[in-house]
Amino acid sequence: MIGVTFTADALNKLRSALQRTRSHEVGGVLVGQHLSADLFAVLDLSVQVTEGTRDHFVRDPSQHRAFLDAFFERTGHDYARFNYLGEWHSHIHVAAIASGPDIATMQAIVADPAVNAAMAVLVVARLGGGDRLEMSATVYRDGSDPAPVALSVIPLHGAAVAPPTPITPTV
Repeated sequence: MIGVTFTADALNKLRSALQRTRSHEVGGVLVGQHLSADLFAVLDLSVQVTEGTRDHFVRDPSQHRAFLDAFFERTGHDYARFNYLGEWHSHIHVAAIASGPDIATMQAIVADPAVNAAMAVLVVARLGGGDRLEMSATVYRDGSDPAPVALSVIPLHGAAVAPPTPITPTV
């Protein structure tokens, strides 16, 4: 099973985006580090607050190009170690799980030779009661069925990586 950890900073950025945009869906891209065979760390994420309604979100790739370019510059263009991990978006009024259109979009991303992604993770998040963060994650690979991802959070400061703390996924 693929594991995805969020740094505390990346998780706080996601939570802050959800708190600022309670009336419509938001989202963006996830970038991070390949830590081991099946473990990846989300180091940062972009936030797009346009193109979302209360029930739907469409990512506009042009709004994320500068974010991706800056990430690759910071990480020395070491694509084997630091790269695009996938997408994230919010659900406002429904459970934080991938919908039919979400699945179709992610399958199109991994099947697109121009994207050149061996896999992509989709994180769906929402704020529940008391601003409790609810999240699920699914990995997509071309020619394979979507599979669940184990989520956790790590406090990542500089090069020091602490052991992950599991995030309870929503079902």
